[in-house]
Amino acid sequence: MVPDCVSEDTQKADYHVVASIVYRANGAVAPPCLGLYSGLMSHYYAQLNEILTQRCSAINVQQNVSLIRTEPILLRENIVQVKNHLKTMKLLRG
Repeated sequence: MVPDCVSEDTQKADYHVVASIVYRANGAVAPPCLGLYSGLMSHYYAQLNEILTQRCSAINVQQNVSLIRTEPILLRENIVQVKNHLKTMKLLRG
């Protein structure tokens, strides 16, 4: 017997999503500076979580969205990719 790929309790199913942004910096980005991207984003997690949760929710379904990690990657000396890892969880409204 092969188990289902989706949990039986789909009312509490959660998903992990990666939103990727690639942009060109005005100059060369030193690899040690990449951590600053993560640090800066982490200051806005609570605010962004609230906005994304509101925008992703509907009348009967509360969609809880949480930023869990920001991963900056230097693609070229002035090209930075920022991967924002999010977790979404559907909660039924009573």
